[in-house]
Parts: sequence; structure tokens; C-alpha cells
Amino acid sequence: MMGVLPKSARLRDGSLTDQWVAALLPADLTAAGAELPAAVRRSAATFGVDRPILPAGPVTLRPPAERDLAAIVVTYNDPEVVRWLGAPLPYTDAHAGSYVCEQVPGGWTHGTEATFVIADSNDAYAGAVDIRITPTDPAIGEIAVMTAPRVRGRGYAAATLSAAARWGVEALGLDRIQCRVEVGNDAARRVAEKAGVRMEGTIRAALTGGQSSSRRDCWICALLPGDLVSPRQFGDVRR
Repeated sequence: MMGVLPKSARLRDGSLTDQWVAALLPADLTAAGAELPAAVRRSAATFGVDRPILPAGPVTLRPPAERDLAAIVVTYNDPEVVRWLGAPLPYTDAHAGSYVCEQVPGGWTHGTEATFVIADSNDAYAGAVDIRITPTDPAIGEIAVMTAPRVRGRGYAAATLSAAARWGVEALGLDRIQCRVEVGNDAARRVAEKAGVRMEGTIRAALTGGQSSSRRDCWICALLPGDLVSPRQFGDVRR
């Protein structure tokens, strides 16, 4: 507890009342003996600093930037992205601007989601990957990866998924990283399996939203720390 701000909170009847003010820094959560789950302490330390840049074999994972906006619009209007990921159609410059300037930084600031752009050897946008912390269990994350049409078939998605999952385990302390793949999206399933993510079964009528008003079945798959694939498997074009 740090103090009191007098008459700073407004009640439902319109009157003002005092409110306590407190703060918690990442170092407070990671101190020895802190009675918090390891995943919470690691997430606080990670989300409490600037977003990192991660090597991922032939690509690099970095924060989205305004220079990516045009490529994001093209990618999210791609028929395959619309079909499997349910992007708004048409996906506009305004959508992309909100994504880069508000949604992604907001997820990081609140410690709920980490989003990275997949950048090729020229630092050009080649897709994105995100890890969302499960609200009911801070040791579980849900991962999703998407590549731009121009780079599909180059192995970028599997390399990205593997590197992002490793970061989720090591930096966020996640015990389980899972993903849901709509039944029929065989390409996404192959990517997950190549990255070491194991299929666990089918969940009926588990997906909603997107262009379809109906609920769809999905495959549920997950990666545990012991399933991580060596980064060397995917090579590195910078070497």
C-alpha cells in the first residue's frame, strides 16, 4: 500500500470518495519466497519489460510496426486466412492500425497476450504468432500462427511455432501450450505436428465466430516442455 488519493473515486450515486493506491512491480513478484505460482512470477517479469526479439530459424519474431500495415491488410484479406481464422472481410487499413497500435500493445501491457510478427531475412512482414494466457490458469497458453500467402511452403510456420512455444515455456513458465485447429485445416495440423505439438483429440462444436454463423469442430493439440523441438531442426538463413 502506497497511500490514499482523496476524493478520487466516483460512486454510483455520483459522489466522490477516497481510494487507496498501491503498486506492484515485476521485481516484487519474482522475489524469493513470493507465494505466487512460478508462471505468474515469470509472466510478470517478462511482460514488465520491453517486448523481445526472438530468433526462429529462417525468420525473426519481433513486435509489429507501422511499416507492416500494408502487408497485414493483404494477408488478412487472403481467402485462406478468411476461411480458417475468421478475419473481418474486408480487412481494412483501420483494422490493421487498431491491431498494431492498440490490440497488440494492450495485450502485452495487461500481461494477457504476446504477439510477434514473423519477419523474413529482409525484415519484411511474413505473418504473425500469438500466445494468449488462459484466464483460468496462468500456466496454460493458447498459441496460433499464420503466414502471409507469399511465403507459404518455406517452413516458416513450423519454425515460428517451435520458437514461440519455447519462449512461452522458458520466459512465461507455461506448463502447457495448446492450439485449436479447425477440422479440415490439414496444413495447419501438419505445421503443428512438425513443431512437436501433439494431437489429443477432437472437440465438437468448439469454434465460433468468423465468417460462419455455425459452430465448428476442432482438433485440440498441445505441447508440453518435454515436447519442444530443437531449433537446429529448422536451420538459420543468417548463418
